[in-house]
Amino acid sequence: MSGNSKGSGTPQLSRFKNAFGASPGKTIYTNVKTDSSAPTKLKANADFCAIPTGNNGNIGIFPLPPATSDTTTIKVEHKMPLVLAHNKQIQDFEFSPLEPSILASSTRHDNLIRIWKLPSEELLQTYPPNMTGKEVEAANMYLAGHEKKVELIKFHPTLGNIMATASADTTVRLWEIESLQDRIVLNSGNDCPAQSLTFDYCGDKLVTSTTDGQLHLYDPRAFKSPVESIQSGHIAAKSCRVCWLTPENLFVSTGFKDKGEREVRVWDTRFLRKDSAEGDVGNIGVPLAAITAAGTGTALLNPHWDPALPLLYCTSKGEGIRLYELVESELKYINMLKVDKQATAFDLLPKTLCVTSKCEIARFLRLGTDHSIEATSVYIPRVNGETIFQEDLYPPVAYVDPDVNAAQWFDDYESIEPMMVDLFKEPGSVVSKPSEKAPEKLSVEDDKLKRRASVTPSELTVKRTTTSRRRTISSQNTPDLKTPNSDGGPGDSEKTLGAIHPNLALYREGFVEVERKGGWFGSVWERRYLSLKKTKLYVSVDAESDLTSESYQLANVIKLQGTTIGPANPPKNTPNINYSNQIGIIMVQNDGATIKFKTASQADRDAWLEALKSAREIAGGGSKYNIGPAEGGAEPKKEEKSNSKKKGADSNTRILVGNREGAALIGQLQLLSSDQPPANAKGYTAAGNTVINPNALPWSNQFVVLDDDGLLHLYPPDIKEYVQGKPPLETLMLSNAISVRLTDITGGGHADITESLGSPGGIALTIFQINTTKRSVFFRVRKAHEAANWVLEIRRVIMSKCIMPAVTMVSNECVEGYVELGPVVVPPAPVGGGTIPSVMSKVPAIPSIPPPRNEAYLAAIMGPLTSGGRFWLSVIDGTFYYYKTHLSKYPIHVVPAVQFENVFEGPKITPVSTPTAKPTAAKGAAAPNPADVPFEYTFEIGYIEGVKSRHAVKAESERNSWIRELTKLRMENFDILGKVGITSDQLLKEELSKTRADVVWEDSKGKRASVASSAEVVGTVQNIDEKLVDKGDQKLLICVKGKLRITISMVDLSWKHIRHDCVYVLDAGNNVYHWNGKASSRVARAKGMDVATRIRKNRSNRPRVLLVEDDEPERLQVFFNTLGLPDSSVSGIRSFLAKLLTGDVEESGQDYQVRVFKVMDSLIRRKRLALIYEGNGPSKELLDSTSVYVVQSPTEVFQWVGKSATSEHKVLANLVTQRLAVMLRDAARVSVIHIQRVYEEQESAVFREKFIDYEGSLPISMRIEEKKGNVVMGLKQTPIDITKLLAYVPSSPTTDMDKEDPALNGRISMFLVRDFEKEEVSSTLTGQFFRNESYIVMYVYRPPSSGVDKCVSYFWQGSRSTVTQKGTSALITIELSKETGGDVTQVRVPEGKEPRHLISIFKTVPLIVRVGSPSPVRLSDEKPVAIDIREHYDGVCNTFECELSELPFHESSVHLIATASMVYQWNGRFSLPSEIAHASRVTSHLFPERESVLVRSANPVRDLNDLADDLHDVVKPHWHNRGVANERATPTDKRIVPKLFSCSSGSGIVEVEPVNGFTQEDLDPNMVLILDVFNQIFVWFGPTSKANEKIIGMETALSYLERSTIHNKDQTLLTVTYAYQEPRSFTAHFHGWTSSRFPKDKQNLASRIRPLTQVLKEYKQETYSLDILMGCDLPEHVDQTKLEMYLTEEDFESLFKMRKEEYLQMQPWKREKLKKDIGLF
Repeated sequence: MSGNSKGSGTPQLSRFKNAFGASPGKTIYTNVKTDSSAPTKLKANADFCAIPTGNNGNIGIFPLPPATSDTTTIKVEHKMPLVLAHNKQIQDFEFSPLEPSILASSTRHDNLIRIWKLPSEELLQTYPPNMTGKEVEAANMYLAGHEKKVELIKFHPTLGNIMATASADTTVRLWEIESLQDRIVLNSGNDCPAQSLTFDYCGDKLVTSTTDGQLHLYDPRAFKSPVESIQSGHIAAKSCRVCWLTPENLFVSTGFKDKGEREVRVWDTRFLRKDSAEGDVGNIGVPLAAITAAGTGTALLNPHWDPALPLLYCTSKGEGIRLYELVESELKYINMLKVDKQATAFDLLPKTLCVTSKCEIARFLRLGTDHSIEATSVYIPRVNGETIFQEDLYPPVAYVDPDVNAAQWFDDYESIEPMMVDLFKEPGSVVSKPSEKAPEKLSVEDDKLKRRASVTPSELTVKRTTTSRRRTISSQNTPDLKTPNSDGGPGDSEKTLGAIHPNLALYREGFVEVERKGGWFGSVWERRYLSLKKTKLYVSVDAESDLTSESYQLANVIKLQGTTIGPANPPKNTPNINYSNQIGIIMVQNDGATIKFKTASQADRDAWLEALKSAREIAGGGSKYNIGPAEGGAEPKKEEKSNSKKKGADSNTRILVGNREGAALIGQLQLLSSDQPPANAKGYTAAGNTVINPNALPWSNQFVVLDDDGLLHLYPPDIKEYVQGKPPLETLMLSNAISVRLTDITGGGHADITESLGSPGGIALTIFQINTTKRSVFFRVRKAHEAANWVLEIRRVIMSKCIMPAVTMVSNECVEGYVELGPVVVPPAPVGGGTIPSVMSKVPAIPSIPPPRNEAYLAAIMGPLTSGGRFWLSVIDGTFYYYKTHLSKYPIHVVPAVQFENVFEGPKITPVSTPTAKPTAAKGAAAPNPADVPFEYTFEIGYIEGVKSRHAVKAESERNSWIRELTKLRMENFDILGKVGITSDQLLKEELSKTRADVVWEDSKGKRASVASSAEVVGTVQNIDEKLVDKGDQKLLICVKGKLRITISMVDLSWKHIRHDCVYVLDAGNNVYHWNGKASSRVARAKGMDVATRIRKNRSNRPRVLLVEDDEPERLQVFFNTLGLPDSSVSGIRSFLAKLLTGDVEESGQDYQVRVFKVMDSLIRRKRLALIYEGNGPSKELLDSTSVYVVQSPTEVFQWVGKSATSEHKVLANLVTQRLAVMLRDAARVSVIHIQRVYEEQESAVFREKFIDYEGSLPISMRIEEKKGNVVMGLKQTPIDITKLLAYVPSSPTTDMDKEDPALNGRISMFLVRDFEKEEVSSTLTGQFFRNESYIVMYVYRPPSSGVDKCVSYFWQGSRSTVTQKGTSALITIELSKETGGDVTQVRVPEGKEPRHLISIFKTVPLIVRVGSPSPVRLSDEKPVAIDIREHYDGVCNTFECELSELPFHESSVHLIATASMVYQWNGRFSLPSEIAHASRVTSHLFPERESVLVRSANPVRDLNDLADDLHDVVKPHWHNRGVANERATPTDKRIVPKLFSCSSGSGIVEVEPVNGFTQEDLDPNMVLILDVFNQIFVWFGPTSKANEKIIGMETALSYLERSTIHNKDQTLLTVTYAYQEPRSFTAHFHGWTSSRFPKDKQNLASRIRPLTQVLKEYKQETYSLDILMGCDLPEHVDQTKLEMYLTEEDFESLFKMRKEEYLQMQPWKREKLKKDIGLF
């Protein structure tokens, strides 16, 4: 549709035809000075608006008034509420759609993106705001990556952590903000920068308009270049804007026509048509519609889209608002909305500000030409609008879902839809996404909406999270706190969640006593753990048991009665449980069996009885039976018993557990029945690793039922017993599961991470493993997707039922592998010092562990591991499980997380050749196999009390992996509660009941020193109360020591702790004394004065700071008299100081560790406090106002209380503080441990010194270099194994289907994936796979030995197909497999990796990979077609179509070149008969009617002139002169098989590995690759590869050639080539090579190769002259941000007037300023 907007297609029945614009209130701000030259002049959200201010290069932030308040006009005089200082002219800025207080900005004079976090609480606290002019000098984050200024900023529409930016460097970058990384870099079309950018509905695609007048469509996760580019038709010399009309496939562009008229063009991304030939991006695109905007204005139209209605608003400078409606994919002009005043800029505000009673559908913020800021609303007049809610005007609105993360989009390629929110009809109701099964309705109270008229997104998010959590807990089925270490009594059953659950009795757990008939000796009582799950009662040995010993169906119960059971002896080994009352329950089943239970109390008995009664009623109705509390145990009446039996018979046929209603998943599985593999199941790799054949293992068939209540029932393989309701053979309780994951049991050579649904090594995993606290269980299924389904469903049941502890312990990952343990050693007692003591040695709460440093203590920790041996180690959730082998069911020994202290690198051990010298293996350890290589790389694990165990592995990479992962797991699972003696939930519950929130310290006699009581010292723990210190009732001595690194700590108030190399600050309340030791450093003295000064400042400058010196005898006497010096006379003091000078000076480089623990809301005991930092320089940013933190140093324990902390958090923090103080007192060799509670914004000076970024301290302290807490130590580069590389023999990848006989005749069905559907491929295109598409091939065949058809489903994914196509192909494959219903094998086939079987099944037609997409045009009618044929497997060839310009003329291939009338067959010198025969087959299939001409190649083709004349004439017009082969390379005299090796430092060190069956896709831009083609060895540099990878890659190539025995060292060339500039002699070895994968700006670059030795020399050069560093042609490996580090020492000192060491010790900001001043920047 084209024409004038006034008359073209105006809908007469549009509900918006009477829309009008008006101001909803008064002007908000006046006299606002803006930068008139800034491209972006206004951005706003519900809380703030931002404008570029004046000409000073800043952004002014203005809070907006609440929607419910009367607007007050504010005149901006000289100051604004908040100023973001840039000091450069502003280019663009944008608010985050997820968090209103996040703003991103860019300037016109640098290439940085700044991320600002606005102080929203401060700005929104009052309105009108305080016009203080507060200036924020630095942004919170900086994103650097663009080479030129950043012109556009756009946040992702559905993920708050992703942002797109466009720059003048002609790139568009997609950032993951939290990691500060540009994850995707897109190339703008035709080297022109983007001037507008817009995302689609889910943010999967984006459209840009560039300065050359083109529009570019991107699929950023699939291609770096545009997937489509068209000419917009707008004048390129003027600006253009684009806006996606989500959720449709439409977008609009606004710009100017030839005559200067403005127009709106509508485009459909599915049909971006062009007027002429495909591929000519300069042609004019054909829009769906072109609407001319009437009016005399000349300003650009800025589009604003409201997808809910759906309406398009177009604003422009000096005009009103144009309104367009989208009706059935057609955009129709409605009218022009007038505004009261002319505006410079508009921005559309969130829908939450609209007032529904006034039928307000949109609200704009307007920056007027009179320097005012005011709102303009759009209203729809309705007769009854004020009284009746107009539902059609307020549909659900899209918001960013805060629960999704950037990894789901970047790494998992998920399509994230927005969260749909119904804002008005039901405040806070959330409409489900299309993929969800049912909507989730939430409610938001009215008192939450005082500030805004409607719900804000943040309120919705918070409420949504809270409500979801509440609903999850309400459906859980286990008690509150239960861990594998819990050891409660029968009273533990009171922990049921019946108070929350609507069905009180459905779930209950706890300990009771169960009667067992003892024959001649009478009855005995056994302690058992009961679990009531809906309608069944399970009996286990203990709470940790993963198996049930027996179970009872409550439908079969005819009597339940509470009673007093006859006398019996109390059970042994339970001294804490009182059974004197003998209160219990009698339960009678319909078969006459009687079961008796005893409970600890009558309340416990009544709770169990109520639970069982309710469950019995649900199971089958209990009204007919004697169900109820009765004392006496009367038998039921006969008629009732008769009825009972009849009912019981019915109950036997009733399926209660594992039935189809209560089953989450059922199926036939195989259970690994033995952990001893037979001899024929074992094998060994060349590296010495054991390999297991899963098919040879003893598997037993089981019918498995996953119950909705978290139980896994195992039945015989016959389904009859399950259907008949018979009890299962075994029931696995998932409440004790700690890991559910897919696993590869073929071999266990590595320490690796097995992730959720991950496939180590790319293996299709069909085995999944369940680890409980006591054993491992392996299940096998037929298909990989079935195994994944079981894992996901088991996890879903655990999470949905909130089964504890599994809900937080079921691990997505575990670290495991074979290790060899040396003898465990116990070092002597440690000498006290600055390190944190690991555990206490005298706390009575750990009675099971004997005193340290004896054999019994060692055995308690390490058990049978003390003498060493070889084991399979699995570390799950911080706990160490040692098994005999990786198939073992039961662990030999378990080391709890509480005993794990640290891990560090050990020495490399030399293997001992004599067997007698080897350590004796522990009983149960796997015997070393002679085929195994030595375990020589070690790491040491430190346990409590200094116990160390040396673990050895085979490879250095394995060792590094263990250290890295164990370090991370230690932080995640640090059990501080266990370390201070609270090892069970019951003990924690008891201790918390004794602890008060206001109590800081409690002595052993029960006396308490609260924060309001007088200070007292109990033993060697002293509680510091700031109030008492302030009054002078408590005095505090602070020690400052060190030279290079200052440490500040509180010490005992005693003269015995005075040292002459330290500085002391005595806080006596009204006076603060500062004394300097004679040998103290200058820095320590300055720091001591700083501490004293800040103590004075914290008390409103009331105390006096007094410097204590020798010439001040009065102050000396007061100081030392306070410290209790026996002789405090002047002479006595001077004598004491003289003796001090003879003492030693303490070293200053001592390690001073600080740990920060955060109190959490976890249901797991050991996760109630999380270790969030360990190091010597934490940041105050770790501290959150809503929680309480415990900060531990070697001699102090601080408790930091946030403003919004709960009393529960305070109680737990007090308990930990007290116990931690006792631990430090008993373990550290100091006389006093200080504890102190501090409050947010009232922190003491000593507490602030533990952190690196508290304001107010002098910039002198300090720390040589801040150590990051628990960062994995640097890994040492290991030598590359050249022998392994030389021994590598390339082979083509194989699949299981390759074993099938290719001669079998089967049925082939081939489908094309298009628009989320499958489309059957026509017979003329069968066997042809186009690179821009994805396909599905179904092949049905019948093996000779079987009477049943089998099916294999291949889903082939082209290299140029979109992510959506690839994902759809996988989904449709699964659907087709289900429809087939038979035995279906699913195989994913990336382009170029076609397996032998897939190629072989196309018998009548050849398999051909084609360029582009299917086209009706006959082959070679427009231009010649080139075909490249090579043998991939023995006798089996693969065929690729390629561009004629890229035809490699490879000597080991056959090429077909087809014109409109001829087909030329070029045979390489070393082409095989199979290739020649296959070429004839392809010719007869594709070109049956054309004449064939055979062209033989007798010599290598180095240039176009080497071709025959007739072929030369065909190829020449299409030839690209990028070089055919290196003329200096000696031609080969035989067919060669190239080798490719990758060099990557992803694991922390550079590793070189062979790439098998390589294609162009294997050229990873982040890597360096080595290509050996016999006569030449290339080292290929990826554009983002690292310098160390390049150096090691080149050195490896040199060593590879030097040690090779088959290469001619004099004639083999060593060269370096670069990505996008590879010569034809390189690309010829990649079958199907195409430059269409390159970014468009890289596709026509000339080839580039350089001698390797020359490049290596440059990379190893460490220094350069100043002229080179200041010049334009810098060496390619030089880091331009660190040019000063490449200067020689002489040039550096001459330029910077200091040495490099001094320069590196400066603060980073000082270094940057110095570089700028010098000009080396």
